[in-house]
Amino acid sequence: MLLIVALMAFGGGWFFYDGKVAWPKKNVAAIAKRAFESASEGIKWSDYILVDNDFIDAGFSEPSDELALIMLAHSEGGKARPWSEYIISSSGRNALERINNKELLQQAYDAGLEGALTWKEYARENDIPDSKEGANGDSKHGQYGWESFQSAFYGASKKRQWAFYGTASGQKGWDVKNPVYHSSSELVGQLGIAYVLWAMAVVAFFWMLISRRRRLSADDESLTTERGVRVLFTSVFEVDVRKWDKKGLAYAKYHNEDGADRQAVIDDLKYKEADEILERLLSNFSGRLIEKLKVKGEGVNEEDQVEEKAVSATDIQRSEDS
Repeated sequence: MLLIVALMAFGGGWFFYDGKVAWPKKNVAAIAKRAFESASEGIKWSDYILVDNDFIDAGFSEPSDELALIMLAHSEGGKARPWSEYIISSSGRNALERINNKELLQQAYDAGLEGALTWKEYARENDIPDSKEGANGDSKHGQYGWESFQSAFYGASKKRQWAFYGTASGQKGWDVKNPVYHSSSELVGQLGIAYVLWAMAVVAFFWMLISRRRRLSADDESLTTERGVRVLFTSVFEVDVRKWDKKGLAYAKYHNEDGADRQAVIDDLKYKEADEILERLLSNFSGRLIEKLKVKGEGVNEEDQVEEKAVSATDIQRSEDS
């Protein structure tokens, strides 16, 4: 019972942390990505906050650190692609491998970033062939060099990518390519589950305190249930042990003092030595024993095979002796 209480308390803490801390942080990352990409598409901040449903759902109505981060992401998304992001991209790495001259590559990139010259104009000024055909016979840089310079020049005009900015931002969780947004209703649901689990843990804890004095016992003539009811073995007329092997549960039906049918439960998971109590009951009662019939063979479902048989204490004693 103490383990169950601990598991429910821990589970409640897990859901509470998700709903209060982890998921809101992921939401900031998801919204920041959307703001970043909207700016790279030319959408102004004043327009973005009116059309992004996730931003509206998050309810950033007052200035906060989270709102400041999202606004910063939007402003960065609207800026030109920096050299630091190009050189770590796949095209930038390929260009650097081919020409192995970072300084010359950055010069071509800066020229493309400034936009003052066309590619052909820049190529002529820097003794670079302006076409692929001309690059084939170029002894200075060759075709691969030409492709590298052109990649750097045109790479400056491409849109910024969240994958690079998110990682470079240093914010935890922003290095995820597609951060998931969790709606406000999902956050409330996480907190609700946490409170329910904590309430169940409190109930289970007090139930454990109340139940800790309960006992399951047996003497030569009877067993005493966890509720303190004494059941004579001679009053038991049926024992069901189908759930004993897997769940540690056995049920004994008996006649009480008024002649009414009642049921006693023997729980091997809750009480120590419950197996010995069941053995004593089986050795001292006469009635119907219900147990699983272990039949093996093709097309036979063992779970559905049940055997009911009338037994007496003498029969069980003979079986044990044999």
